Amino acid sequence: MSDETDRGVLYWETGGVLVVFLVGTAVHIAGHFISVTQPTLGLVTVNESLWEHLKMGFWPLVVLGVIQYPWLGEDNDNFLVAKVASAFTVMGTVFVLVTAYNQFSSEPVLIDIITFAVSCCLGQVVSYRVLQADPVGRQTRRVALGGAVAVAVSFWVFAVAPPPLELFQDPMTGGYGPQ
Repeated sequence: MSDETDRGVLYWETGGVLVVFLVGTAVHIAGHFISVTQPTLGLVTVNESLWEHLKMGFWPLVVLGVIQYPWLGEDNDNFLVAKVASAFTVMGTVFVLVTAYNQFSSEPVLIDIITFAVSCCLGQVVSYRVLQADPVGRQTRRVALGGAVAVAVSFWVFAVAPPPLELFQDPMTGGYGPQ
């Protein structure tokens, strides 16, 4: 990759941190203020469970990927893998950090915000590194696409019919699913 192209990717991925953070925050807030209907259940947070907070990182990265594709994706075989790796990094980081700090704090609003910001940064770093790496094979791209589709479908399925596991339980109400 040329220095100019590399710099362009760096700008897009750095700007992506802000986009993912702001859109992710909107995804979270929207669930509290809009009437959640069947089509939107998988898109917005329907309660305060850890599972629902994972949507905050996934959907904004899908939107960012769609926006970035004409500039970064058409000529880069790693684009899909980079975006999926970024989403999984954000979701994994949120999961690990939230699980860890919930052991010590019951009022983690500021920590939630910091955790999401750190997760967004890490996700974009991963995306940048994958975009810079040697091209991946077709099978890797297929696995990435399958993983992304599985996560997207699971957001709808588990919003409608969440299993009675702590991951899906709203810590504020003790309930599951839309509140």
